[in-house]
Amino acid sequence: MGFVSRALPQFNVDNSSAIQNVRVGSYGELAANTYLTKKHALAAEGSYFVTTNPTPGTGVGAGPLAASYANTAPWFIFQNNNPAGGPIAYLDYLKMILTVAGGGGTVTNLNFAVWRDILTPMSTFVTTATSLVVATPNNINGVQGASSKCVFGYQGGSTAIVAKAPSAAAAIVGRASLGASGTAGAGLVGEEWVLDFGSTDPAPIQGLTATGAATCGRKVAVLPPVICPPQQQVVIVPWFPTLTTTGFNYEFELGHIER
Repeated sequence: MGFVSRALPQFNVDNSSAIQNVRVGSYGELAANTYLTKKHALAAEGSYFVTTNPTPGTGVGAGPLAASYANTAPWFIFQNNNPAGGPIAYLDYLKMILTVAGGGGTVTNLNFAVWRDILTPMSTFVTTATSLVVATPNNINGVQGASSKCVFGYQGGSTAIVAKAPSAAAAIVGRASLGASGTAGAGLVGEEWVLDFGSTDPAPIQGLTATGAATCGRKVAVLPPVICPPQQQVVIVPWFPTLTTTGFNYEFELGHIER
């Protein structure tokens, strides 16, 4: 049995010994209040994590030449190291902030492909000591938040990360296009590129204007909801047609939910 309460019930502290009745709506449905329209409730319960580059304002390193698609050359590797049956990781968004644009002619398209596959140890990725950097997600909640069992590897040098070919269980679960760079090279310093996972909001490619060719902005691509179950990984492969030189540098911010 539950009680109808359109108004907010009395607050009780966590782990209270008091027995609480279930709150229901006026039509007998179970009341499931999302508290806020954003993601604050997830942060409050300690299940929202953010991973960023170690030094704000400084890019992570000159990236390799990535002018064509190669499923063995990811720039980002998200892995869920929870044991089987443990929490699932839900990718929320990946944001890149350009600190040095890629060289060469105007890039005709900023492309990204997202793969889901069985987890392979980071040590199996062939790379130099500086090209693959592994970061640990930070819990937004500093009071009761648990530590994440996920890790995030990212491209941190000019030598391309080389992964094993996708397994028979792998699948492409996302594809993004952010349009042409609009200027020589790949983008403008300070520009944001955002992959928004699970979004249904329209995000048209921004057309080039005279102002847009000289002023940094934000380009957003919407993708399907992408989850990473325990002992699986999600890799993100970028490629920028007509890019002719290395030197691409960026900061990043990744948000994910783990529960």
